[in-house]
Amino acid sequence: MPTFELLYFPIAGLGEVARSILDYADADWANKYATNWEQEKPLTPYGKVPVLYEHLPNGETFILPESRAIERYLAIKFGLYGKTAHENALLDSYISQLDEVALRLMISIAGKEELRAPFKALFEQAADHLFTKHSEVLTKNGTGHYLGNQTTWADLSLYFLFTKIRDIGFYSDSLKAKAAPIEKLASTLEQDPNVQRYLQRLAVRKEKEYKH
Repeated sequence: MPTFELLYFPIAGLGEVARSILDYADADWANKYATNWEQEKPLTPYGKVPVLYEHLPNGETFILPESRAIERYLAIKFGLYGKTAHENALLDSYISQLDEVALRLMISIAGKEELRAPFKALFEQAADHLFTKHSEVLTKNGTGHYLGNQTTWADLSLYFLFTKIRDIGFYSDSLKAKAAPIEKLASTLEQDPNVQRYLQRLAVRKEKEYKH
């Protein structure tokens, strides 16, 4: 069986959805935290993290950069993707829409001071639209998942974004009014033993490893 390492910083950020998939699958994996980035940066494929290292039984190592590429690969490998090309395309489209909101959220809380207020307004606009449209998709499916009655990469991605919005205090009354299907997804996932394993391991990482 292969083993995995995920190179990233000791924060959630762009590495957390990949970590959630690895924990969900109970894969044999470890965090590899960047400790001297200026020296480590040239050793990565694109000078960016996260980077996934898959150590294969034959002694070779498969190296994959870019967060969404890593997540997609792991989702396919561990059964958290769709079963048809159409299902996969729909899941990709949902995740692409999450990225727009996530970028605006990130800049509004960690960007340059002069960008935070305007990006907070842009975040609120994009999040309102996303909550409206994705709640419609989730309501139509009706199971607490995007697709059928199965947990997918898209579910985990939305869960990470939603709980981030909620936990940092950006969960406005306007979003709450539209969020019942998204809250149902979160509740459904939190009852999944595999997600519970991830959340338990995440709590340990936050306490002992992540920078606050």
